[in-house]
Amino acid sequence: MTGVVKSYNITYWNSSSPSIIAGPVRSNTANVTLQNLTSGTNYTVSVVTIIPWGYQSTAVIGSVCTKPLSVKSPQIGAKTTNSMSLTWTQPDEYQSSYTYRVQTNATSPSTLINNTTVSSASATIGNLTAGETYTFLVYTISVCNIQSDPTSITDCTRKYY
Repeated sequence: MTGVVKSYNITYWNSSSPSIIAGPVRSNTANVTLQNLTSGTNYTVSVVTIIPWGYQSTAVIGSVCTKPLSVKSPQIGAKTTNSMSLTWTQPDEYQSSYTYRVQTNATSPSTLINNTTVSSASATIGNLTAGETYTFLVYTISVCNIQSDPTSITDCTRKYY
C-alpha cells in the first residue's frame, strides 16, 4: 500500500482489567506514545489501519508491559557475622503481583555473591563473611518479568571479636 495515505486507530487496556479501555487514539504515523499508563502493568493493544473511504483492516492485537518503579528507602536491620536483614518501602503504583530480586555484591573486589527473590518488602541474606562490606541492589519485578532500575544500600557484617 505504498503511496496510500493511512491512519491508525490504537486502543489499549489493562490486561487484568479489560473493562477499562483507553482510546482509541488516532495517529497518522506508525508510531504513537500511549499515555496515562501505570507502571509494572501488562496492556493489550489493538491497532486498526484505516485508508481513504473508511476501509479498515482487521485489528492486530498484541501486548506490552510497562517497567515497574523502583523500591524506596532500603534499610539494613539486624546484622550478624554472616547475615543481614533488609527492608524497603514498596514502589509507588505497587501491585500485589510484584516480587523483588535482591542482588548481593561483595564490594571489594566487586563480585556477585547471590540473587534472592522474595515476595515481601524484606529479605534476610545469609552466607556472608564476617567483617566484609556488601552492596545490595533491590529490583522490583512485574508480572511480565520486567524489572525496575535498582535501589542500592551498602553495609558490612559484624566482625568476630
